[in-house]
Amino acid sequence: YLALIVRQRWWVISAFVALCGIALLIALVMPRSYSSQTTILIQPREVPSDFVKDLIGDDTDARLTAIEQTVLSRTNLLKILDEFGTQMAGYEGLNDERKVLKLRKRILIEFPSEKRQGRFLPTTHILIAYRDQNPELAQKITARLASLFIEQDSRTREDRVFGTAEFLEAELQKVATQLRESEDKLRILKQRYRYELPSEQETNLRTLERLQLQKTANIEALDRILTLQMNLERQISETPPVIYTETAPRTAPAPT
Repeated sequence: YLALIVRQRWWVISAFVALCGIALLIALVMPRSYSSQTTILIQPREVPSDFVKDLIGDDTDARLTAIEQTVLSRTNLLKILDEFGTQMAGYEGLNDERKVLKLRKRILIEFPSEKRQGRFLPTTHILIAYRDQNPELAQKITARLASLFIEQDSRTREDRVFGTAEFLEAELQKVATQLRESEDKLRILKQRYRYELPSEQETNLRTLERLQLQKTANIEALDRILTLQMNLERQISETPPVIYTETAPRTAPAPT
């Protein structure tokens, strides 16, 4: 084979030159295509999830995929075509469906992720790219797609947070109503079992001590009264039924 190539070297050189010429001609004839790229960084929360739970709650990749589908929806792509349609070449004579399909093929949205120790790390950035024959137009459409992506992400977060806030407010009202009912029931029970509550133990002990002292004093007073009664009864029994008393003789009145 090497000997054949050496013998036919001019044919090989001619074929190589011809191929190079054809490639150069194709490169000159084909329209130029420029690709504009932008990167959106995903910043993690500064507060750990152990302290504050995330209100969004969904997986980041799933949420980004949903946002991507919204950004590349027919409505948003038609808005881009209406905004930059006069500057975009190759869309003349196409209906809206073909325009949207052609524009979608030129858009690239990726969520690169690193793999360490056999595990994929969470997505840290979003890559958005668009290619067009006009470099300035490619930059403008890429910037527009990035702004749509950020706006949709913010809108999604606001909707989730607003819905969560409404749910928490409703639950708070429900808990407040239950708390008021519990307080009413507790007040009724306290009134019914006023002297049987654990908080009244010290007061009841002091009252019991006071009543015990009062009982002792009453017993002592009763003993004194019984003793006095017995003394009076003994004196009455020793006293005769009739007691004779000496009276002074009466003197006649003096004559006047």
